[in-house]
Amino acid sequence: MNFIQTTLQVVEVGKGQILVRIIPLLAALLVIGGAYNLIVYHGLSDAQSMDNAQLARQIVRRQGFTTEFLRPQAVAQLRDYTISQNLKTGKPRDLFPSDRFPSGTPRILPDTYNPPGYPYLLAAWFYLIHPEFDQVPTAMIAKHVYSGDRWIPLLNQAFLLMTAILVFALGRRLFDDRVAWMSIVAFLATDLVWHYTLTALSTSVLMFLVTAMLMCALEIVCVGEACFQNEDRSFAPAGFWTFAVALLLAAACLTRLHLLVLLIPLFALLLVMPRANLFLIAVLALVVIGLVTPWFLRVNTVSGNPLGSNFALLLYGQSDYSGNQIYCRTSIPSYEQLFQDASKKESTGFRWHFEHAWNLLGSNPLILFFGASILHQFKRRRTWLFHWLLFGCALVL
Repeated sequence: MNFIQTTLQVVEVGKGQILVRIIPLLAALLVIGGAYNLIVYHGLSDAQSMDNAQLARQIVRRQGFTTEFLRPQAVAQLRDYTISQNLKTGKPRDLFPSDRFPSGTPRILPDTYNPPGYPYLLAAWFYLIHPEFDQVPTAMIAKHVYSGDRWIPLLNQAFLLMTAILVFALGRRLFDDRVAWMSIVAFLATDLVWHYTLTALSTSVLMFLVTAMLMCALEIVCVGEACFQNEDRSFAPAGFWTFAVALLLAAACLTRLHLLVLLIPLFALLLVMPRANLFLIAVLALVVIGLVTPWFLRVNTVSGNPLGSNFALLLYGQSDYSGNQIYCRTSIPSYEQLFQDASKKESTGFRWHFEHAWNLLGSNPLILFFGASILHQFKRRRTWLFHWLLFGCALVL
């Protein structure tokens, strides 16, 4: 009897009190995750997910970073570059050499559209679980989903849960336990983040990488605050956290290249934080650019353009073309077109993101509180700085 009373006391008011919150949360996660995996998920349903999955399969099959998804614009770019190299060197180069592609074999090309991060992560996951890639149609019909695709949501959901832990940690670091618990519940109750786990898109992984990067950036600010209040404190830990931010941002950029723009708000944070240090900015820039540059060099070597077949997207954006129509063109627009349409492209894109912000941010009412908080003056300096860092990241993206 005493044992039961002691146990109840520990659970209700002692160290075991956290179990009262964790156990229901874990039970809810099992129910939600099971429902999405068993009821909602019916295989990959969008072109980009299928593209990422087939790139991962090519890597597992030791075909390298190649694709069987042929975009006419990318093929035309590779053809034109091959011809230009032939004229320069005088040595004939064939896009499909006969020794590697005998008659009847599928034509595969180096992929110049997708960044490498997520396909290589998927490939590592496939190496680990060994799915059956050569399923016959009858087996796929019996299981209602392709074997390789069935395991992708589990990888994404692992990153979703790790992101939730970081969201909780950020809530505690910036505010208190109440905000932390509200944050993790609101995050895990958002339908959109669960739907992204059912795709082969890099969104779930990027949520983790960017949230981890923000957590490390917060630690840099905390070190700066401590040193500002006490000059005897060492500023050295800030260097470690800056290096961690750089590694995470580089991984995010290699997963989605345009995230390089996040260097701008990070530079601003390091300039205005307590004990601002230009050395940290130099470390951040050098590490990120140093890790990302080899990929641009590789794409330039293959296609003659460091952006590969993404160059057309830089010129036109998505304002004049829907879906993949832009990649069905066989010519790349001129630089003059870039300068002529740049302002239109940026204004149209900004307006589109603003109009669709509610859906893009998860259709969660708590987003409205973040909008209102822009006008609020937080007492904690770290919270005030972090709040503007988030706003800056959203703005530049």
